[in-house]
Amino acid sequence: MLDFRDQFFYFLDKIDKWENFSISRYWDWEKMLIEGRDVTECSQARAQDKRKSVWMTKLWEALGKTLDVVDKNYYYAIPCSCCNNKWKIRYMDNVKSHYFTYANLFINNNYQFFREWLKLLTRSVIVMANYEWQDKEYPFTVKQFIPVWDDCANYFERHHKAFINKCKKLAKENKNQLFFISAWPLANIVVYEMYKQNPNNTYIDVWSALDEFTKWRITRWFQRREDVYAQRYCIF
Repeated sequence: MLDFRDQFFYFLDKIDKWENFSISRYWDWEKMLIEGRDVTECSQARAQDKRKSVWMTKLWEALGKTLDVVDKNYYYAIPCSCCNNKWKIRYMDNVKSHYFTYANLFINNNYQFFREWLKLLTRSVIVMANYEWQDKEYPFTVKQFIPVWDDCANYFERHHKAFINKCKKLAKENKNQLFFISAWPLANIVVYEMYKQNPNNTYIDVWSALDEFTKWRITRWFQRREDVYAQRYCIF
């Protein structure tokens, strides 16, 4: 049994000790795209994050490849039993690896701990996120900011080779570097391609756990201390 808080501190301890690893986060949207289905018009993906239709072959193919890594330092962060057991089972049936952790690792009842930990982080970070977040004030040192676009899925369909080559080059140029990646649905592809190019860095798909710093507003329920999601202690 993977304990929610134990997993959280396990990975923070690895970061503090400069132990390299990768976390690629998957939820229902990613699986829908892998299966060739679009996100719905009413989804939060569109309402909050300006994501557009993603009926795209190159994206599906690239996302599908990301499920094939089997390595003790490469973790698949997937839905838990309490939040979406159906999708948890579907991922476990399709991912070749058995190295799993929580998709909600840095959010829900762990979020306030993560938020405070970021303020104590002494390592520099390369951040890949929406271009509007570039000039924001972060509680840690940003070594480099790599911008992505609102309509990143359509961009990837047109420029996938150049984008992947850019990721590989960035990974190759660094060693023992910490990366925070928030680039749905490209984050899984970014983590996968960078790890394959150079496993001697730490690549983490942080999803929306940086939103309060990058967007300077509440974007998710778990960011409100009184909300039921902020109180949820997930069970794998």
